[in-house]
This record gives sequence, structure tokens and C-alpha cells, in this order.
Amino acid sequence: MMLPPLAQASEASSVSGAGVGSSMLQMIAGLMVVIALILLLAWTAKRLRLTPNANTHGMKVIMTHALGQRERLMLVDIGGKHLLLGVTSHQISCLHVFDEPVDMTRPDNPGFKQILKHWRQPDTTSTPQGSTESRSSLD
Repeated sequence: MMLPPLAQASEASSVSGAGVGSSMLQMIAGLMVVIALILLLAWTAKRLRLTPNANTHGMKVIMTHALGQRERLMLVDIGGKHLLLGVTSHQISCLHVFDEPVDMTRPDNPGFKQILKHWRQPDTTSTPQGSTESRSSLD
């Protein structure tokens, strides 16, 4: 069929316009997938603590022990001193400051669990005779 040149040009532009719209839609969908993948990987890295903590300023978490869903004990090294911290969703409490750093590499060194158990035992030398108070409210 013989169409005038102007009709042929408008028909060709409408076909190429549909192709451009389709390719633009594919490009936007691909971009959205890439952005979603980047956000998912960033969330996973944060959740698994794969990101380096550059702003520690001499503070290092040596060990942590979960007590509940939002409660945990942390052994922290700050300037050569080791602190036992109780961490909840509302506050952080210093439970004990060790006079000398706890060496976790010594084979005869008790583990964190034994240190915690020893710390939780009632101190009979400082409490009056007959007193049943404990140093810990965790008992």
C-alpha cells in the first residue's frame, strides 16, 4: 500500500516512540532493582556488624553475653581497664571495674561465665552477719 511520505514518517515515529517508552520502563525497573539490592546489602552488613567501627576512640568490646531479648552483659576495654557493663534498652550500668585487664588468652584464665558467676556470689566479708543480701539483683 502506498502511503504519502508524511503518513509514513508519523507511523515510524509512533512505533519508535513505543519502543523508547518500553526501554525507558525497563531501565527504571532495573534501576529500582539495583537500588533495592544496595539497600538490602547495607542492612545485612549493619545487622551482621560487618561494617568497621572507625570511631571507637580507644574503646573495644571484648565480649558480650545476651541475657534476654534486649538485655546483655558486655566486657569492654577502655584505656586498658576492663569494665563489666549491663546494657538494657533504656540504660547502661557499670556493674564492675576490673583493677587489671582480664587476659582472655591465658589457658588457666577462667572464662567470662566463671568471672560472672564469681562476681554474682554474695560477698560475705562486707555484709553483716545474718544478712542475706546479694550484690546482684539478677539472682
